[in-house]
Amino acid sequence: MGWKIGAWSIIVLMVLVFGSAIFGEKDPDKYSAGGRANAEFMAEAGVKALLAAPSTASFSGRASSLKGGIWTVTGSVDAQNAFGAMLRKSYACAFRFDGDKWFNPKPCEIF
Repeated sequence: MGWKIGAWSIIVLMVLVFGSAIFGEKDPDKYSAGGRANAEFMAEAGVKALLAAPSTASFSGRASSLKGGIWTVTGSVDAQNAFGAMLRKSYACAFRFDGDKWFNPKPCEIF
């Protein structure tokens, strides 16, 4: 009888593991070359390139999503303007990873 309980335990464990792998929430390539972390890094770099004082940038409220192979990253950035005043602006960037290169189908915008 003891071996039956052990066998059933293994079967249940396998169903749970494989079921969650097949039907679980998927975050496509979150940390791979074409994933979320890299899209967010590229967005910060793109936004900093548009700022008067990029070294003062502080990012918050970031959200990213993948649709149709294009990562869209939005959020807020606090940074000094040309006069030294700290301002908060919203931004939006879009990126596509194609094999081994990133493409920016829509330049980053600050508004």
